[in-house]
This record gives sequence, C-alpha cells and structure tokens, in this order.
Amino acid sequence: MTKEMKYYQDKIKNSDRLIFIFPYWWGGMPSILKNFIEWNLSKGFAFKYVNSKPVGLLSNKEVSVYTTTGAPSFIYKITGANSRIKKTFKQQIINFCGMKLISFNIYGGLDKSNINTEKILEKIVL
Repeated sequence: MTKEMKYYQDKIKNSDRLIFIFPYWWGGMPSILKNFIEWNLSKGFAFKYVNSKPVGLLSNKEVSVYTTTGAPSFIYKITGANSRIKKTFKQQIINFCGMKLISFNIYGGLDKSNINTEKILEKIVL
C-alpha cells in the first residue's frame, strides 16, 4: 500500500459520507476518478469475498453524487444515459462496497457562460 492509498483510505474510514463531484464525460466518470476508486476502494478495504460472493465492508457510509454535463438535461433523459450512469455507479461501486446511496444528481446544460450555475448551486445540499 502506498502512503497516498493509506491517506485516502484513512479519510474514507473516518468519514460518514462520501461525496463524489465530477463532470459526466462520454457516458461516464473521468478516468482520474475511476483510478481513485480502483486504488482506494480496494479488496480488503472496501470489500472482500466470502464463498465467492462479494461482501461490502463500508456499510456505515452514505454516498451523494453530483455530476454535471454540457448538453441539456433532456438529452441524457431521452437517451437513457442518466439511468445508465446512476445504475452503474450505484450497483458497481456503492452497493458493491456496502455503502448506501443518499442522492444522485445530474445537472445538465452547464457551460462556460455560467448561466444556470447559481440555480444549480442552490439545489446542492452537502
């Protein structure tokens, strides 16, 4: 285990809630977040196998997810992209590690003009 892994796993271990905030790119999370999850929510820390079945070890953790997109929200709704990322994140990461999803929020239509940024920030409860 690297000192960085120990640092982040200690932070995770001592927290009640994990909050993931990321841009929704090309149907998923950015690779830097995926790398963080793969390194820090590792076997023996976040899950283990018992009789070939995964058992989550972070059952006392709650999770909130906030993600943003550049395209309008309706595009992600009509294509099913919203439900795909939520389902994948919930089943393959949160539930797998025994955590509980509190909220999953996707905010569309963000761009450099910050037209609706204030409205979105008002909705976020951490």
